[in-house]
Amino acid sequence: MPSVTWNDEMNRFKKDELADSGAMLLGRTTYEIFAGSWPEETGDFADRFNALLNISPRRA
Repeated sequence: MPSVTWNDEMNRFKKDELADSGAMLLGRTTYEIFAGSWPEETGDFADRFNALLNISPRRA
């Protein structure tokens, strides 16, 4: 996987993307990773991120 340098352009893109989102569709592993860290984050971005409906498919 290539190295990614976070910059102002990426920050604006992610904020705009998040503002336009109504829900997140996550796989189980991604959900578990996010659930372990995002509830502890603070600020406008984290508040919006944590308020989104999280959809995580599972086996019946």
